[in-house]
Amino acid sequence: MKTSTILKVVILVLGLVVIGLAFAFWGPKGEATSVDRYVWINVLVAYCSLAAMFFCFRMNVENADSRVFPVLFIAKGLLVFAFLTVVMIFLVGFEITSPQVGIIVQIVALIVCILYVFLSVVIAGHIRGVAAEQTKLTGDIDNLRAMLNGLDVRASSLPEQYDGVKKSIAGLKDDLRYMSACKNPRAVQLEQEITAEVLKLEKLVRYQEDVAEMEGICKEVKLLVDERKTILN
Repeated sequence: MKTSTILKVVILVLGLVVIGLAFAFWGPKGEATSVDRYVWINVLVAYCSLAAMFFCFRMNVENADSRVFPVLFIAKGLLVFAFLTVVMIFLVGFEITSPQVGIIVQIVALIVCILYVFLSVVIAGHIRGVAAEQTKLTGDIDNLRAMLNGLDVRASSLPEQYDGVKKSIAGLKDDLRYMSACKNPRAVQLEQEITAEVLKLEKLVRYQEDVAEMEGICKEVKLLVDERKTILN
């Protein structure tokens, strides 16, 4: 068990002990009235609502982007519920209103809390979907960059008559540095065409085929890359 989890458990237990001691010293000595029952039960409810925020949410560097907004929504719902519970504890405890009214207010607060939880689930799903799509798009560009980096390394061992080809490949590698991810259908199609041409070029370089054919593919890839770079969204 992590140190942070142990610390949270210790704090929770200490809080419950304090509530238990408070009940032992200041709680009803005889038969509890409806007001007494309402107040002491809801002291525990309010405490547990606040404690839930520290036990239910775990964020780290990897998941912070997808959880921060959902966590804020759930925390807000729990805070609203806990705040109204504390207010009603005082109002009922000083007999300004009845326990029945307090229960009704808490039911409304609980519904609000549930709505916040529902919104947090919707938001979390949306964020995960957007993140997954962006990761896929970025991954496609990264794969292209990796392919051209590998091709550039392989081409560096070609004889002098391939110097023009080597220069073209190095230029294409530099061009891809400034290509951003995009979900436009035409952009996706262009990336697929670039990949296909680079694979053909890689085969020609591997077997040191005709220079003119390689240069022709390099020019085609250059045109495709230039067109792809004009598509930003």
